[in-house]
Amino acid sequence: PYFLELNPLPRLLPDAAVAIAGKTNGLELPDILDLIIRSAARRYQIPLTRSFSVELHQGEPRQTCREAGITVGRFPTGRHNAITDVGDVKVGHVTHIEDNVQIPDSDELSKLRTGITAVVPCDEDLFNNHLVAGGFVLNGIGEMSGLTQAMEWGWLETPILLTNTMSVGRVHSGIIQHMLEQHPELGREVDVIIPLVGETNDAFLNEVRIPANTP
Repeated sequence: PYFLELNPLPRLLPDAAVAIAGKTNGLELPDILDLIIRSAARRYQIPLTRSFSVELHQGEPRQTCREAGITVGRFPTGRHNAITDVGDVKVGHVTHIEDNVQIPDSDELSKLRTGITAVVPCDEDLFNNHLVAGGFVLNGIGEMSGLTQAMEWGWLETPILLTNTMSVGRVHSGIIQHMLEQHPELGREVDVIIPLVGETNDAFLNEVRIPANTP
């Protein structure tokens, strides 16, 4: 069985809880963003392409929870502490970065900072070789199409897609088209599919009114 935990990035606006908590410790919002980037780069052993000017402490870096003896769950982490440590699990991503993009039906220019992530849990044909799946609702905020089916039937039959909130419909259509290309018999000789598409609000850094994430 596979257990996939989807933990979205916290809301990173000046009035958000993480920003307020950081401010009480002398951190401004740019400092928090830098720390998030540093943490992700360290976890996945990715060298940073630019230097950061923020220096928040002297001496040795702060310990991680695991280094301090705080563990989550019963089992040790994999090499990278990532879902790709599980055999055959693959993660693909496309990022849209563009400046001075015109907002539809407007003379206003804005920017794109968005993308799509695809989690492919195995090399097998998912539609004909379902994986055991499940889910739970942590705080009731956020949507994931297809989650009800996965919780009711207990299986996964499509890759898992993640995108921004206002792109869920287009990404949903895209994965259906992909599955139809792989399985032309869908909806005729066999049943229909309900893809899993999760979302997060990236409006704090992206112009969500521009439909950049398309099939």
